Amino acid sequence: MARIDAGRFRPLYAQAGETWVNVGAFALDTLPVNQREFLAFVLREPRWRRDRVVPLFADRDYLKNWRTPTTPAEESDPVVYVSWFAARAYCEARGARLPTTIEWEYAARASATERDGARTADFRQRALEMALSPRRVGTAPVGYRNAWGVWDLHGGIAEWVLDFNTIFAGADARETTKQDRDLTCAIGATATGDPADYAAFLRYAFRAAVEARTTAAMLGFRCASDLH
Repeated sequence: MARIDAGRFRPLYAQAGETWVNVGAFALDTLPVNQREFLAFVLREPRWRRDRVVPLFADRDYLKNWRTPTTPAEESDPVVYVSWFAARAYCEARGARLPTTIEWEYAARASATERDGARTADFRQRALEMALSPRRVGTAPVGYRNAWGVWDLHGGIAEWVLDFNTIFAGADARETTKQDRDLTCAIGATATGDPADYAAFLRYAFRAAVEARTTAAMLGFRCASDLH
């Protein structure tokens, strides 16, 4: 894990009345959890095997790219087709947790040389290009090592966060308002903290579209932990 020092930043979406948020120090995996690591977890906790998982906790595509319920596709590749429930259980079994949205976004603002590289247009453009043209995740890192020492927060796979479904909460889900509509299309980015950071908007939109049992070909995770 890499240490992510405490700091503050202006998030894409913040709570009403907030402009900046403070982030406490935490630790974050330097790479996404890979299939070999997840296999070890599955062998210890067989209820998370593909052929035994309860449908409430994962959709029908859970670990669908594995050759058998206990044979990963590529052991060194990040684990994908994994639900939020399974990702959370894995991290808890390690004595860790999933990162929060704010923690993940804070760490992802770092460029290869600056801890707040997202302030620059060059960084935002590169992040967008990587988001729109994700490369195949292979045995070697596909993105870059950022200033915190964390690899592949951009351009590899989307990653689960602990509070993935809380960002747009607050409006009455039974009524479609203009605010709700703005948050589900590109125009929503104009009402954010940084309307130029469209790559971040795509991440938030993806999180809003999934459920905890969702799995996908380019959806994995990494773990975080508190620092005391």
